[in-house]
Amino acid sequence: MKIDHIHFYTSNSTQTSNWLIRNIGFQKIGTCVNQDTHTELIALNSAYFVISSPLNSTSPVAQYLNHHPAGLQILLSG
Repeated sequence: MKIDHIHFYTSNSTQTSNWLIRNIGFQKIGTCVNQDTHTELIALNSAYFVISSPLNSTSPVAQYLNHHPAGLQILLSG
């Protein structure tokens, strides 16, 4: 199975992605912000991480984090 990307839910996507960039060597690919969610896309070689955090309490990310610890939400294979 080939993994396309891994999607993490955290309380602070900028802080999480910056840590991975500084300490592991990931590169920032892009940022997406909508009314509910802030998302960072980073990559290391062919490994893509999508890291999202909530911008308000109605965000799907906030709903997830209300019931689960921060961590892996989706693993997609191609």
